[in-house]
Amino acid sequence: MEKLLLVIKQVIEPFTKDILMTTHYLMVLVVVIRKLRHRGKKRHTKGYVENRGKIYISHTIQERPKDANNRTRIGDWEADTVAGKTGKSCLVTLTDRYYRFLKIQKVAVKKSKLVIEAMVKMLEPLTKHTVTPDRGKECPYHQKLCDQLKI
Repeated sequence: MEKLLLVIKQVIEPFTKDILMTTHYLMVLVVVIRKLRHRGKKRHTKGYVENRGKIYISHTIQERPKDANNRTRIGDWEADTVAGKTGKSCLVTLTDRYYRFLKIQKVAVKKSKLVIEAMVKMLEPLTKHTVTPDRGKECPYHQKLCDQLKI
């Protein structure tokens, strides 16, 4: 038994310094990683796909008619939202590109469904050829808006 311990000691002794340095390094690394914001993890995995806030672009600005770009007719509208101080309520604004006529309506919560309903309600009695919303997350369903207004 003593011979076996002597052999083990002779075999392991040259590596003890490396083993001690390695364990010390690992202990320091664990402490440092615990302090990091993401705790050593990658932000996203390799196959991660972002699903939040997808904006389905039905018409790009380049596809807008020349009359709307040149501001030569009434009924070409630009849509936008203005967020409130608390971030819950917002103002839906529609501006005619020709006359700069402004329509504003308050919405209780900045949700796409409520924003589109407000736009439809404001534009129903007016002349409308095109509606160009900004690319915010509150108006991703531009095609539904166009279908409801029959543009």
